[in-house]
Amino acid sequence: MNSKSYNKAYVLFSGGLDSYICAHMMKRYGFDVELITFKSIFFLRNLETGKSVIDVGEYKLNRIVIDVTDEYFDVLENPKYGYGKNINPCIDCKIFFLKKAKKLMEDNDVNVIATGEVLGQRPKSQRSGPLKNIKTDSGLEKHLVRPLCISSLTKSFLEDIGIIHRERFEEMMQVHGRSRKNQMEYANKYKITGFSSPSGGCLLTHKEYCRKLRPILNCGIRDKMILSLLKIGRHFLLSDDPYKTVISGRNEKENDIIENFKDKQIILRMNMDDIPGPLTLVYGERLDENDLEKACLIHTYYSDFKNNNSRAKLIDISSGKEYNILYNEDDAVSLIESMRSKH
Repeated sequence: MNSKSYNKAYVLFSGGLDSYICAHMMKRYGFDVELITFKSIFFLRNLETGKSVIDVGEYKLNRIVIDVTDEYFDVLENPKYGYGKNINPCIDCKIFFLKKAKKLMEDNDVNVIATGEVLGQRPKSQRSGPLKNIKTDSGLEKHLVRPLCISSLTKSFLEDIGIIHRERFEEMMQVHGRSRKNQMEYANKYKITGFSSPSGGCLLTHKEYCRKLRPILNCGIRDKMILSLLKIGRHFLLSDDPYKTVISGRNEKENDIIENFKDKQIILRMNMDDIPGPLTLVYGERLDENDLEKACLIHTYYSDFKNNNSRAKLIDISSGKEYNILYNEDDAVSLIESMRSKH
C-alpha cells in the first residue's frame, strides 16, 4: 500500500456471513482491520457495548460495538428513501451507519471503510442506484470499498489512487445476486464460523413486530422499555392518545421479563388459589378505572379461570392493589378483537 494513512480499514460488521468475509478479505489484502458493529433496540443481536475480539477465520480482529438507538429514531421516523415492505428504512439505515463510521474514521486518522454489500442481493438497498446513493450521501466517495462485488462496480477513488487493486479481490472471490454458494465455499475454505443466519437480524423487517411498533411511532414515543417489550407477549392497544397498552406474557420466560418492571408499571396476576395465569403489564399515562377494568378482563381471559359470569380476583404485584371483576368470556373476546384491530 502506498501510504501509511491508508494502512488501516474499518469494516462494518453485522455478524452475518458477508461481513465476516469482507473483514477476512480486507485482512488478507493487507489492511489493519478493525470491526464496527452498531447495536440498537431494533436489532435482534444482543451485544455488549464496547470493545471485544472476534475470530474471523485465522484472524483475531478487534471490534467496537456502538449503541445508536437514540439517534436511530430520526432515521426511522423520516427516511429520505422510504421503507421496505415493513418499517425498514434500509437505504437510509446504511447511510446512517456509514456516516457514524465516517466520524470515527476522521477522529482516528483512518481513510478506508469496507462493507459486505453485494450488488443484487437485496431488492431495495443493494441495487446499483441505491449503492451509489449510499456512497454519495454518506460522504464516503473517496473512502468506501465493497470487496465482495468490486468487479460489478465502477472504478472507485481508492482504485484511482492505487490503494485498491480490484484484481486482487477478484482473485479471492466475487459475488453477484442472491446466491450464497461462493460465500459458503469461501467460509469453508478459510474455516470462517460463528456468523448469524441470513434470515435477517433486524426487527423492522418483521411484520408482526412492525404491527405493534407503528402506533408507538405515530405517537412519537421513544420509551426504550416499551420498545423492548414489543419483542414479547400479546399486545392490546387501549388508547393511542395518550398511548396505553396491555402486554400479556405467553410463557414463563416472557413472564419473567415482564416481572422485571414490577417497580415501574402495573403488573397483574391472578389472586386466587389454584388459578394459574400470565403476568400482564399495563403501560401508559393517566390510566383510569375503565382502562384497568379492560386490562383485568384481558388478563383473566388468558388465565385458567373458567367460571363464566363469576367474580375473578387479581392483584397488582407492584403496588399490592387488588381488583375484583365480574368476568364474562363473550365480553373478553369482543374486547380483545376490537383492541387488536387498533394496531
